[in-house]
Amino acid sequence: MPTFLRVASLAAASVALAATSCTLAVEPDPVELLKTSAETIATAPSATGELSTEVRIVMGEETMESGTAFDYSRGGDAFSLVPAPGSDAFELRAAGSVYTVLLPQAGKYTINQSAAPLAEFVQTPVAAGLANGLGGLALALVDPIATADLVEKVTAAEYLGEVETDDGPRQVCRFTIEEDLTIDAYFTTGDQPVITRLSPDLTAMAATSPLAQQHDNFAYTIDFRYTGWNLDADLDRAAFVLAEPEGAELVESFMRRRQSGPHPMVGAEAPRFVLATPEGEQVDLNDHLGKDVVLLDFWATWCPPCVAALPKIDRVAESFAEQGVAFYAVNQDETAQEVLDFLEARELTAPVVLDEGSVAARSYGVRGLPTSVLIGKDGRVQVVHVGLGADLEQQLSAELESLVGGEDLAAVAIAEREAEEARRQARLDALRALLGAG
Repeated sequence: MPTFLRVASLAAASVALAATSCTLAVEPDPVELLKTSAETIATAPSATGELSTEVRIVMGEETMESGTAFDYSRGGDAFSLVPAPGSDAFELRAAGSVYTVLLPQAGKYTINQSAAPLAEFVQTPVAAGLANGLGGLALALVDPIATADLVEKVTAAEYLGEVETDDGPRQVCRFTIEEDLTIDAYFTTGDQPVITRLSPDLTAMAATSPLAQQHDNFAYTIDFRYTGWNLDADLDRAAFVLAEPEGAELVESFMRRRQSGPHPMVGAEAPRFVLATPEGEQVDLNDHLGKDVVLLDFWATWCPPCVAALPKIDRVAESFAEQGVAFYAVNQDETAQEVLDFLEARELTAPVVLDEGSVAARSYGVRGLPTSVLIGKDGRVQVVHVGLGADLEQQLSAELESLVGGEDLAAVAIAEREAEEARRQARLDALRALLGAG
């Protein structure tokens, strides 16, 4: 080939290569795409959309499907997440640093304050309760701060490319969260990409489920869909004003806490009873009122803590017998022979009465065994212990010493309960004040 032709060919090849290289697009950074999506939603003039969960369980021939849908609205530093009509899911509303969470089914709500309301909420058990613990993860992706927190847990990220969906082209990224959860995230294309779908890979979890051992064909999938995004919606700011949900009770926390303060029976008149001993004799509680301190132990032979507590309580009562203390072990709904056999086998001599049908126990508000009740000479319940504490003997001894000496332990406990209730009410009033400040 002539030299000038070879040069021309090389030049043409160079031009073609240059033209090809100009069309090669740089793949988006998955993490930056995640951040940009959240930022786009949060900084839009007014954003609205729908977040829905789709849960699908396949067990052999049977398929179960369920889901929850929320309407999401955001304007400036205020946002709301409201469940679809008929749903009993939570409702989240925020204005500035103040946010409320309503549990309609429970009829309770909380008022909270945080510099980053949504980022704080996604860490709560309420958020995790959506879609098998993954609800917080899905909600995090519409908030920049929550997304930044999530990014810190990302151990691997990969851009998978574009796919065509029924709703148009989508960019797909795969993320690994703390090395044990893989999720695929779908985003719109263009200058303002927003999240449209989140699909966790639950294959490993499904394989370890007991149901997988029962069915040859078992599958468990969860999809989160973000649809109908409008980043310039016409929203009324008045819709974001926080108010107390009608008919709901304000609580400090949704988490159940162990009852603080004295038992509800403390300070009340001790319910009277007449019960039989295993030998058939009758015991009337009225015989002790006005002259004795009474110790009752509600128990049963089938209850291991009761069996462990009974000898201890009996020893304490015996040591105070000459100081005007009467003791009865109130057995719950067992036969006289069962109780006699038990006492003989354990070599116990505790004075037992039989509470047939647990009638006496119910009158004392007993909810668990063992329960120990101290009644003062005035006939009022002074102390209630539920369960077997490590220092039960020491506690009962100190309390009996005080009661024999004429102290009113119930009055002290009630005063403490009233003071704590006043403090709790003050805390709730302070929370209510935040609604106006928000």
